[in-house]
Amino acid sequence: MRKFSTSETDIKSKWGGILEWPLLSKVHRNSLDGRKATHLIRILKPFDFPVMLEVGCGLAEYSAVRKGHYTGLDNSFHYVRFASRKYKDCTFVYGDASHLPFQDSVYDAVLFACTAHHFSDESFVKALKEMRRVSRRYIIIDDQVEWPAQNRVSKFLYGMDRGTNNRTLKDVEDIIARVGQLKVVARDTYKSFPGFYLHGVFVLEVVSHLKEKREGL
Repeated sequence: MRKFSTSETDIKSKWGGILEWPLLSKVHRNSLDGRKATHLIRILKPFDFPVMLEVGCGLAEYSAVRKGHYTGLDNSFHYVRFASRKYKDCTFVYGDASHLPFQDSVYDAVLFACTAHHFSDESFVKALKEMRRVSRRYIIIDDQVEWPAQNRVSKFLYGMDRGTNNRTLKDVEDIIARVGQLKVVARDTYKSFPGFYLHGVFVLEVVSHLKEKREGL
């Protein structure tokens, strides 16, 4: 099985690697950054996506937002195994965001949640291009973001994260612009429970596919 290396922005060995243990990771997320799927369900209510891929699915807590079939991909074998046992009606794949093992335009939406801050800017751009390739309609980005009124406790928790490349909303917008052929059709924010993390959400429409649809190609 292929091993994916730890980069300078994704420190899987932090805290002795204990957050690679699914149950500990789940407790950590629920107590400090919880109820995220509930907020995302609200934001995504106007959009239709019967077939969804989540890149960097972790424990698949975001599978709750699906409106049909869900496939999750992650580069942690422990997470993929845990998720596949818990969500038996979904499909899970061990893989790399920069080389998605899927054909072109096979998903209505590709979700990239709580993962972008584990990527350098260049890796983020590369991953988004891969998501653009496999999506026939939407790419959805949901990630923790820095904000001007962020308090010390929140900043401390962000600093303790295994992903070290935290961005502002403007930083994420700049990354999206670098990728091209993506149109922002919705932008929103929410604070997860108990209020230490601010999430920025971008719903992007794949422009090339939209143009083809309008031209009847």
